[in-house]
Amino acid sequence: MPSSLSRTFYAIQRSDAAIRLIALCSTVFLIYTALDSVFHQGALFNWLILQSDWKHSVQKPWSLITYAFVHPSFLGLLFNMVFLYFSSRLGHTFFSEKTLVRLFFTGVLSGSLSFQAAALTRLLPDHTLVGSSAGIYAVFTAICTYRPSFNCYLFGTLRIELIYPFSALLLIDLLDLLQGVNTGGQIAHFGGVLGGFLYTRFIWRRGKRLGKLTPFKKFGRNVPKNSRAVSAIAMAKTSAQRQKNQTENRLNEILDKISRSGYKSLSKPERHFLKETSKELNAES
Repeated sequence: MPSSLSRTFYAIQRSDAAIRLIALCSTVFLIYTALDSVFHQGALFNWLILQSDWKHSVQKPWSLITYAFVHPSFLGLLFNMVFLYFSSRLGHTFFSEKTLVRLFFTGVLSGSLSFQAAALTRLLPDHTLVGSSAGIYAVFTAICTYRPSFNCYLFGTLRIELIYPFSALLLIDLLDLLQGVNTGGQIAHFGGVLGGFLYTRFIWRRGKRLGKLTPFKKFGRNVPKNSRAVSAIAMAKTSAQRQKNQTENRLNEILDKISRSGYKSLSKPERHFLKETSKELNAES
C-alpha cells in the first residue's frame, strides 16, 4: 500500500499542471467528505469557501483563492475536472504550461473579485462561492481569444469552430443569471471570462512582444561602439528573426491543418515539429 501511494504521488508530481490541480481538488473533496461524515460540522468547508460578506474576506483573505478547490458535490467536481482536463489539453496547443497555470489563477481571482463586487452592490445578499469554474472559464476564454476560429470536434465527429460552443456556454450562463439561478456562480463565471480575456489580450501578448526585445533595446545603454560588433549583432538578430518567422509560419500551417482535419491528419515529421516547438515554448515561459 505505501508503495502504491508513493507511485501515485510520483506520477502526479511528474504530470502536468492540470493533473495536479485535479488531484488537489479531488483530495480536498475527499478530506471534506470524510470529516463531514464524522463530525457533521463542515469546518474545513467553511474555512475555505468565499462568502458574500466582505468581512469574511478580510478575516480570511486566502478564501479569494481557496474557494476554487472546494466542490460540495461529486457531480460538480466531476464536471469541473473533465472541463479543466479538456480545456488544458486544448490550451497546450497554443500556450505553455506556466501560462495555463497563470490563466487559471487569474480567472479564480477575477471570479472572486467579481463575486465580492456584486456583493457590495447588494446583488448577493447571502451567497457563498465554491468551485473552480471561474479559473476554467479563463483558460477557455484565452483559447477563444487567441484562436476563435479553431475547429474542435464535438462527440469526436461534428466539426465546429470553438467560438460557437463558447458563445453558447456564455448565453446559458447569462440566461441563468437573469433568472436568478446560481447568481453568485454565474457572476464568478463572467469574472473568469473577463480575467482570461484581459490576460491574453494585454499581459500575455505584451509579454511576447517584450520577449522579442534585445537587452540593448530594453535598457538603451551598454551598446557596443565598434561598428563591426554592431553589424554582427544586427546580422545575428536578422537571421534569428528570419528563422523564428519560418518556425511561426510552419506552426500556423500545422495548427490550421489540425483545425481543418484533426490531429490524426498530421504526418510524423509534422507531429515531431509540433512536439519540439511546444517544448521550446514551455522553456521560454
